[in-house]
Amino acid sequence: RGYDWIASVALYNSVMDNLHHCRVRQAKEQLSHFQARFDPRGTRDPAYLQIQALLAIRADGEPERARPLLESAIPQAEELGETLFAARMRLDLTYVYTALDRLDDARRTILREPVSPERSEVMYFLYSRLAMNLAAGELDAARTDAQKVFDFVGESPRLGSEIYLIGRTVEAFIRAGFPASARAFLNTAATEGFQANPLLWRAQGRILLAEGHPAEAREPLERAARALQAAGYLDEAWPARRSYAQAMAETGDRAGAEGELKAVLAEATARGHRLEARYAREQLRAIGVDVPEPRAALETGTISASIREPTERLVTVIFVDVRGYTALTAREAPQQLADQIATFYRWAEDEVRRHQGLVDRYAGDAIMATFNVTGARLDHPVQALQAALAIRDKAAFAGLPVGIGIAVGPAVVGQFSQGSAVTAVGETINLAARLQAASPESELLLSEEAYRRTRDWLAEQGLPAAEESMTLKGFSQPVRAYRLASHSPAGATDAA
Repeated sequence: RGYDWIASVALYNSVMDNLHHCRVRQAKEQLSHFQARFDPRGTRDPAYLQIQALLAIRADGEPERARPLLESAIPQAEELGETLFAARMRLDLTYVYTALDRLDDARRTILREPVSPERSEVMYFLYSRLAMNLAAGELDAARTDAQKVFDFVGESPRLGSEIYLIGRTVEAFIRAGFPASARAFLNTAATEGFQANPLLWRAQGRILLAEGHPAEAREPLERAARALQAAGYLDEAWPARRSYAQAMAETGDRAGAEGELKAVLAEATARGHRLEARYAREQLRAIGVDVPEPRAALETGTISASIREPTERLVTVIFVDVRGYTALTAREAPQQLADQIATFYRWAEDEVRRHQGLVDRYAGDAIMATFNVTGARLDHPVQALQAALAIRDKAAFAGLPVGIGIAVGPAVVGQFSQGSAVTAVGETINLAARLQAASPESELLLSEEAYRRTRDWLAEQGLPAAEESMTLKGFSQPVRAYRLASHSPAGATDAA
């Protein structure tokens, strides 16, 4: 596999160690140093994608950024025969689906058993399954796994006391109604090396809270919450802040608890961490604060009504076309090609739906999708770009290289005849189609407005876009466009 693989594995181990010790800045700096030294933009190394995903979900609390990275990395790892890495990625993806509150997907993804009997692999497996079962409210199952961790730690405290797993195990015992087991577990674990770790402070505070000592719990919980938030370790900070809010509420500071929980709710919602948002809503209701369900949960039944009447809206449109389709028909058996195209359609539909878009139409080997059909979203250009990158990378691994055009602008969206599907018409659609036709294999062409609305995100991901002037059919003047070349990483849909 070469030195690049060795470097990726070493980086993975170092990033994981830094995350466990809440050194998020150092973990991100290591990734930046790796990117600068090895220029991994063209790499297909799944370990590199996994690292980006870990930072996206664990540090930044953004599961939707992590998801396409892992969904792209897993088949690569399996193709390369990296069984252990592929198994770990499946556990990471299970955790991401749990954070997205997509528990059915989490259950389908998680391994049936650890990939290896080695202690570290069993622990990693139990961590993901604990998170999933707690999110699903399956507390008996969570307690059973927590007891397995306790047994491991009891056999060899210094080998089994992983700080990331200590916190999750304490949570499982407490939520299952066994605070004494949580206390016994923490007393058994070897925590000498973690006395300055906010994850340990949070575990200690949670146990005090569960034992009926909220006044004593406030200080370690506040310290943990503030330290984790300052470190930028959001996936761990939000649970600490919610525990601190519970301690405030139980000591009479209802206003402080409400403020803390509303802040967590706003932050988690903004970053797409639906599980943390749900937990925050539940705690707010528990202290008597009425909060509505998220809009996404209510939109399903109202979208069709809201867009039935054709209305002009600002939308993002993507066209995706399989390149070399004629050559494929000559080379592939008809059934095999049909299966490939069906898989391509399914992947595209999934990515468009996950990024809040609507598949508008199919045309043989091409797909058109529209984002912001309701007129209610502001982030639709970035959502569309993320979907397009994910579709491109998945299609490439299926042997279906694609060209993609993306345009942002006004369009008339609605049903243009009774019973017809919702569609969009206008110059923006024509521009996206022409950009797609001009896009080389595995590249994306963005309109000027699409680039303007996504350039900050592209810069954050380290994705360069080359400006060029193009003459497109149907447009009287040259069109300024921005090209994302094929060497953009598969994980760039949401790189850390």
